[in-house]
Amino acid sequence: MAELIDLGKLRFDFKGAYAGGTTYERNDVVIYNGSAYVYKNASATAGNVPTNTTYWDKMSQGINIAGGDSGKLLTNNGTDYQWTATPEVTTLTTVADLTVGDQAFVGSGAGAFAATLTNAKAVIKTSATDYAQVAFQNVGDTADASTDFIAYANNGTDAAGWIDMGITAASFNDPSFTITGPHDGYIFMEAPSGTSGDGNLVLATGSNGAQNKIIFAAGGLSSDNTQMIIVPDQNVHIEIPTPSTSPTTGALTVVGGVGIQGDVNIQGTISFGGAGTTVETDNLSVSEPMIFVANGNPANALDLGIVGEAYVTTTLDPVATVTTKAIASNVATLGLTYGAGAEPVQVGDSITVTGVDATFNGTYTVTARTASSVSYAKTNANITQVAATSPLSFSVSLKELTGNVATLTVTGTANHTYTVGETLTVAGVDATFDGTYTITARTNTTVSYLKTASDVTQTAATGTTSVNRLQGLVNATDVSRTRYSGFVKDASDNKWKLFEGVTSKPSTTVNFAQMGLGYGALKVGALEADSLLVNGAAPATQAYVDAALGSSWSTKTANYTAVAGDSLFANTSAGSFTITLPASPAVNNKVTIHDIAGTWNANPVTIARNGNILAGATEDLVLNVRNATVMLVYSGATYGWRVM
Repeated sequence: MAELIDLGKLRFDFKGAYAGGTTYERNDVVIYNGSAYVYKNASATAGNVPTNTTYWDKMSQGINIAGGDSGKLLTNNGTDYQWTATPEVTTLTTVADLTVGDQAFVGSGAGAFAATLTNAKAVIKTSATDYAQVAFQNVGDTADASTDFIAYANNGTDAAGWIDMGITAASFNDPSFTITGPHDGYIFMEAPSGTSGDGNLVLATGSNGAQNKIIFAAGGLSSDNTQMIIVPDQNVHIEIPTPSTSPTTGALTVVGGVGIQGDVNIQGTISFGGAGTTVETDNLSVSEPMIFVANGNPANALDLGIVGEAYVTTTLDPVATVTTKAIASNVATLGLTYGAGAEPVQVGDSITVTGVDATFNGTYTVTARTASSVSYAKTNANITQVAATSPLSFSVSLKELTGNVATLTVTGTANHTYTVGETLTVAGVDATFDGTYTITARTNTTVSYLKTASDVTQTAATGTTSVNRLQGLVNATDVSRTRYSGFVKDASDNKWKLFEGVTSKPSTTVNFAQMGLGYGALKVGALEADSLLVNGAAPATQAYVDAALGSSWSTKTANYTAVAGDSLFANTSAGSFTITLPASPAVNNKVTIHDIAGTWNANPVTIARNGNILAGATEDLVLNVRNATVMLVYSGATYGWRVM
């Protein structure tokens, strides 16, 4: 017969969270402060907390999760676990993302060190016998790859508002950062977009050190690789043993201007080279008794001397001939042809327009210009651009045709001013002579052109001839212009010359043939000379000297034969006339003629060559430029009289 034996509880009975008023017996299991406890006493009791080892054994270690432990990290002090807000971690294994709250400390004592700092968010502290590092490596190698440490402004973005220190990868080739290449280190600064700040990159030292210098080195990390040192409040010192043999060599080369306020002391040779190089100073003081110019003057090809610059008030008369005229929106525009060597007008100049028509003539202020036009305000209806020509006409008194050359004698208030090459229109003579032709020859009273027809004996005739000629002129009065004067030795003839009125700045030579150049006056207490030449010849008498130097000007109003040294005011207000040059001039003989009445454009004066070459031609010279001054110098039989 079977017998039952009572073995008691052979299994655990989970009772949930411990409660002080509940009676517990052997093998009951409760949760207390996060851990599991099993009741072991043979007597059932109540009120004995699970940490009382007489009644309970810890079955499983746990952690109590309370509301106040939010944001803390679970740690173990070697015997127990606990929640801590400032944990110390010896080793952190790989994690995908790690978020740290307000501060992060690395190294023993980092937290204590952080307490001595202001708003330190990440603090690293160590004690090492070799250099310690904060290491960051980007192993990617693409055209955009680099490793960067970046600090952002309060409103910084990926595009702006940051300072970046980094190094590029081996294959770096970013088109947005072409200032850097492969394996270049850099510091970039980009201010926030729309900032009102300065956006400066400041590199500075404080004042606590013994020297506080900023030192730049290149090509190595040794002390002998120092290239530049900035010494506080003392100097910027560059020491690189590179000689300067040109404007692009030396320890320091600058492309652009250099401004210096203060003294400059140089130990060594100063060389100024390159096209257009000039040295300018308000005052030049030289301690040595000699000033040398054009050192190494090649083949004596340079003019030696001193040149000065000044602004002068002058009259440009005439400046140009008017070729076209137009008005649009109350702005008049004239097309211009400038004479050889004439200075162009500038915006702001006061100009006088003559010979165009009543609409355009007058005095105006230039408002705009190009190389071939000038504009000024003019209240008037629009005028489409047309040629600014007007007819010049003379009546016919005689006609003749010989050997297919027609010759007409013309009359008028004075000798005609037609010139060879102009287009001549003949009307009212007869069918043989009438038409449009090119003038092939002229005298003061006749004009000739080619005409294939039977000969016609000279006979009286009527009719008109005309040339459609540009008559308009522009001149400028009381304008400010730069003029150069100086004292130089002319390399072409080895003579010292005192000149003035030069319009273009001389560089290595002076163009003594340019328009406007004159020889300046020289005032001395006494003049001593081994010999005296006037116009290239030794003077025989004082009267000859006066005449040759042109010390006395005379006015001519009718035909006149000049003598060497004449200075003539040619007044053609009553009509044209002829000045005949000397028949047997000597080399360097001079005749000077000036339009005293300003009427040469209407009544030209003819210069008769008297058998000698004149201005490179075997024909007389007609002067028809208003207010002009012409100097004629005889150069010899080969080239004759030259116009200066």
